[in-house]
Amino acid sequence: MHQVQIHSEPDLTESQVKAIVTLVNSIWPDKDKTISELIADWLAQIRQMQKSKSGKDGNHATHFLISEGNKAIAHARIFPREIYTPDGLLKVAALASVCVDANHRGEGLGAAVVRCAFEMVDRGTFPVSLFQTGVPGFYERLGARSVDNKFVNSGCDKDAEASPWWDKYVMIYPGEYRWPEGIIDLNGPGY
Repeated sequence: MHQVQIHSEPDLTESQVKAIVTLVNSIWPDKDKTISELIADWLAQIRQMQKSKSGKDGNHATHFLISEGNKAIAHARIFPREIYTPDGLLKVAALASVCVDANHRGEGLGAAVVRCAFEMVDRGTFPVSLFQTGVPGFYERLGARSVDNKFVNSGCDKDAEASPWWDKYVMIYPGEYRWPEGIIDLNGPGY
């Protein structure tokens, strides 16, 4: 049985960063940077977090990881994002980078890391999780539901009214959360 490890981003080791970047890049290859460059960039960000208050204020990502040796085989990430809704400012758990190594799909590892990530909502750290996906059925089985609001990013220089999402479905967890109607400003790029 695989165990989910939970890591605060400022506490990730170099080998954990390498394992996560390697897995994520195997699913969504970066067109502009090599794996070595991605790892170096992330390690530099972690060092900066460790030097500043940002690593201690809880305003950073939490990673949910399943590994075999030094290899990451499943991963999910939650980070805080403040969005603007018709009901006011809302701090959500942004779920991103959910992936499973191709050789381990169908073993329930993706569900395991996402369930652990959703526990941050269940414990009250966040009122709701917001994310995009191309596979809504997977998340519906875990208690999420789709929302159909128009999403914008007021911070976008090119077209603030364009959707910041690229996947077809935008979802929330838990599904029974009283989600506001109307336009939602993601207040940053999609994730």
